[in-house]
Amino acid sequence: MPSSTRSTISNEPVDVNFAYFLAKPIVAWHPLISGVHAWMQSCTVAHASVQKEWFTFIERRLHADAAQMQKLNQATADDAWRLYYEFYEKAFEDYRSEYGQLAALGSTLLSEVMAGTMKPPAPAAAETIQPTSPATETGQSARAA
Repeated sequence: MPSSTRSTISNEPVDVNFAYFLAKPIVAWHPLISGVHAWMQSCTVAHASVQKEWFTFIERRLHADAAQMQKLNQATADDAWRLYYEFYEKAFEDYRSEYGQLAALGSTLLSEVMAGTMKPPAPAAAETIQPTSPATETGQSARAA
C-alpha cells in the first residue's frame, strides 16, 4: 500500500472512508436542512414576487417616459415647461404609490415567510420573448421581406 494510506504512528493501514465520514453529519442534520430548504424556497418566492411587481412598474414608467419624449418633440417652447411639470408630478406620484405597494407586499410576504404559510407557486408554462421584425409589425410575412 502507498504510504499515504498508513498511519504515521504505527505504520498500519488507516481505514478512513471520507464519504461516510462527511455523510453521517448530513444525515443527522437532515430535518434542519430540509426545513431551511423550505424556508429558502419561501424567501425565493417572496423575492420573485417583489421583483415582478418592481419590473412591471418600471415597464409602465418606461412607456410613460417614451410617450413624454414624443410629446416634447412635438411641443412648442411654452408647452414644454408645462409638459415637464406634469411629467415630473406624475412620476413622483407613481413612484410614491409604487413604494407604498412594495412596502405592503413586502410586509405581507415577510409575515407569510416567517409564519411558514407561504406556498410555492404552481408550475407555469415558460414565458418566452418572441423577437419581432419590422415586417411582422406591419402585418407582412417575414418571408416576403
